[in-house]
Order: sequence, then C-alpha cells, then structure tokens
Amino acid sequence: MKEVKKELAITTSLIPTPARRGPKRLSPKHLLELATRLFIFKAERWKRRAIFYERHRDYFPRVSSSRFVDRCRELETAYRALAQIDVLLRLTISSCQSVRWRCENCEGKCVV
Repeated sequence: MKEVKKELAITTSLIPTPARRGPKRLSPKHLLELATRLFIFKAERWKRRAIFYERHRDYFPRVSSSRFVDRCRELETAYRALAQIDVLLRLTISSCQSVRWRCENCEGKCVV
C-alpha cells in the first residue's frame, strides 16, 4: 500500500487587520438604531416566552394559568411601542439634520 503522510500546517492570517485607533464614538443615530434593535429583540423574546408557556400548558400548569403569560404579552406590547417611538424619534432627528430650511419642530434652532 501507498504510505500517506498527513501534516498540519498552522499559519497566521494573511489578511492584514487594521490597527486600533482608539475608541470610536457612535453618533446619536447609531445609538438610537441600537436601542431600537434592542427593544425589538426584547419584544420578540417576550413573545416567544409567552408562546412557549401556552404551548406547553400541560408541563407548566401553574405558570401558564397564572398572570405570567398575560404579563409576557403586556411586556411585548410595551417594548414594541418603545421601538416605534424610537423609530419616530430617529426619523425626526434625521429630518431636522437634512432639511435646508428652518424646521418647525425645533423652533428654528436646527438651521443647516
């Protein structure tokens, strides 16, 4: 039979990585987008939790018959409302920054 040698070669990455230039501050638009994503994520998590306990009512009779599932639905609704407000706030900020005339919402303070 033919003898086969298996060798493992470990090398460093050939793709250069950029050097760190220090901490980068996020703009308010990015922070609001991050907050919106967080609110949507939390709403989805509360929704999944409520669905789980409703689906497995036989295994968790005490939890599913208590107010917990209703509270999960309430929290889902609240987080979705926060995400909606956050989106509206972001749209207001971006419209104020991109308009070439005086904005009525900001009482003329955001002249670009």
